[in-house]
Amino acid sequence: MRTKNQAVAVLIALCVFLAPVALATGGAYINTDRALTRDDLPVNGYITFDLELTGYQIQPNYKGEDCVVIDWVFTNLGKEAVSFNEATFVNLYQGGMGEAYRLKPTVLSEYDEVNEDQPLGRMESLPVKTMHLTTSRDQDLRVIVYDLLLDDTDDTVLNVSLHLSETPAPAPLDDPEQIIIALHRHGFLYYSQAGEPDWYGTTTDDERILMGQTLLALFTSLGYDVSAYAPNTFAQALNDRYDQDKSVTIWQTACAELGVPAEMYEEIFYQ
Repeated sequence: MRTKNQAVAVLIALCVFLAPVALATGGAYINTDRALTRDDLPVNGYITFDLELTGYQIQPNYKGEDCVVIDWVFTNLGKEAVSFNEATFVNLYQGGMGEAYRLKPTVLSEYDEVNEDQPLGRMESLPVKTMHLTTSRDQDLRVIVYDLLLDDTDDTVLNVSLHLSETPAPAPLDDPEQIIIALHRHGFLYYSQAGEPDWYGTTTDDERILMGQTLLALFTSLGYDVSAYAPNTFAQALNDRYDQDKSVTIWQTACAELGVPAEMYEEIFYQ
C-alpha cells in the first residue's frame, strides 16, 4: 500500500546501521550522532538487504482493534533468494522497553495474502508491511529491526522512534497499480459482483459482521479513514441501506455509506 500518510522516505542499508538511529517525522532524513563509515559494516562486510520505511499509520485490524501498520520496501542484496520474514525480525515497544512493553503482531484481515513470505532473488524488491497492536494512539513507539541472516552477536540493525501523535489522517491512494493491489487483497472481485441476496440470503449476523470487517479493511487499504466504524456497526449500516435499496451490489452499498466513488474503483479494476 502506498498511502503517504507520513512524509518519510528513508533508504536504509540495514546492515550498515549498528548504532541507534532516530527517524524524524515530517521530513525525509536520518539524524545520527556521527557520519557513518565502513567501520559500521558487519565484520564480514556482507550487506544482506536494504529496507525503505515509506510510512506508518494506525488502522483497525480484523477484529477492529487499533494497530500500527508500518510500510516498508524490502530489497534482497544477497546471492540467495530470501523473504522479508526470513531476513528480518521486527519488534515494537510502547510505553517502555522489555517484554512487558512489546507489542503483539496482528493482521489487518484474516484473509490477507501477504508479501512478507515471498522469496526474492538478488536485487529484487517488494513492498511489505509489519502490523502490531498498539496500546495508545499518541504514545511514541520504539522500532527495533534485527537481521536474521547475520552470524554477528549484535544483529540489531535499526533502532528508531516513531511519533504516532504526528501521524496525519489517511489519504486515498492515487496510484492505479497500488489501488488494484489493495482491491485484490481484500476481496473486491466478490463484493463488486455480490448483491443483496448474498448479503442477507442465508447469512448469519456473525457472517455479515465478518463481511463488514473485511470491507473496512479494504477501504482502509485504499486510504480511507473508517475509524468511526466497528465491523458490527458497519454491517448494521449496510443492513439499513439494503432495507431501502436492494438493487445495488455490496460494494456499491458500502461505498454509499462511506461517500466513496464506487464507479471510479470499478473502472480501475475492470479496465
